[in-house]
Amino acid sequence: DEIARLAGAFDRMAERIERSYRLVEQRERFTRALMEAVPDGIRVIASDYHVIAVNRRFAEMQGETAEALLARPCYAVHGRDEPCPPTLVTCPLEELRRDGESLRTVHRHRRGDGRPLAVEIAAMRVDLPVDGDTRACVIESVRDLEEQARIAEEQRLSELGQLATGVAHEIRNPLASIQIALRALARSDVDEDTRREYLELMQGEIAKCIDITDRLLRVALPPSAERQLVRLDRLVREVLSLLAWEAEQRHVEVAIDIAPEAEVLGVDSDLRMLVLNLAQNAFHAMPEGGRLSIEGRVEGERVRLVVADTGVGIPREQLARIFLPFWSHRADRVPGTGLGLWIVRGVVERHGGRVHVESEPGHGTRFVVELPSAWSELETWERSRRQGRSS
Repeated sequence: DEIARLAGAFDRMAERIERSYRLVEQRERFTRALMEAVPDGIRVIASDYHVIAVNRRFAEMQGETAEALLARPCYAVHGRDEPCPPTLVTCPLEELRRDGESLRTVHRHRRGDGRPLAVEIAAMRVDLPVDGDTRACVIESVRDLEEQARIAEEQRLSELGQLATGVAHEIRNPLASIQIALRALARSDVDEDTRREYLELMQGEIAKCIDITDRLLRVALPPSAERQLVRLDRLVREVLSLLAWEAEQRHVEVAIDIAPEAEVLGVDSDLRMLVLNLAQNAFHAMPEGGRLSIEGRVEGERVRLVVADTGVGIPREQLARIFLPFWSHRADRVPGTGLGLWIVRGVVERHGGRVHVESEPGHGTRFVVELPSAWSELETWERSRRQGRSS
């Protein structure tokens, strides 16, 4: 029967269309869920500057609704009524239209209430279906730099708070000695020579307290834009001295072997925070005690700092995630912020270096930090200066 066959064909076609529709819906739901799961803001821009998708985080950062953001072109968040001048602003749409597949830049957006918003943008060019056509688009991952700075500062203060117990114990002994000397001096039968000995003892103990607080203050200084010559052997020993009591309590042996010529041009307090985070990370990896070794050498134009522990190690499937913010998996089972290694990577990258990890479960972990040596940077600067003068 021709009509029956035709009806069956229509039914099958309807089923295929329905399956295809359901598949499209599933993919759309998956894409939306993926965008909403990302902790950074996400914005998708079509080649005509129209915003075709944003996630909830981007709307929160801008202080506007998603609907309002989708109703305006991308340059509206810059407070502009026309596209940004490519000679003044790094426009991902224009840059990626001419060359390249991805870029990273820093922008200043304007929130819905008019307040400025400093953001870091990682953009990628992709071809996406828009209104039935395939069009060149740009996907932006937008990170709030102010929020990032606030989180980093909170972590820095948290690390300093953890140092307080150890520093208190270090200061307690000199203060106890001073107290004993003062009680002795209060007696009327103390001769002049004994009095002088007690005064010299007190002076030495006070100097110890001042040295300890100076070391703590150098870690606590807010990051500065100015770089200075930093000797890593001195810096590492001073930072580890603040952790001496914690190392003793955790039964961790500390060994430091850093060449005196291991020098870098950097921000002193940032580098101290880097060493502090790596050392405390090693302590957490050795809940039953162990050995922490820190070695530093100059290799060519780089200084290589190796921080190794004899702890539990890191499973291979976790290695790719340890530098991500808020990711924590401490061996001592104490809840952590998951920001320590993220800060380490940030400090290393700001100093033009790189960091990687080598680990095997049950055999400890090695963090290898490579930074440009001070003298290689000075030589590069001197060559640039001479070339500038000759031209």
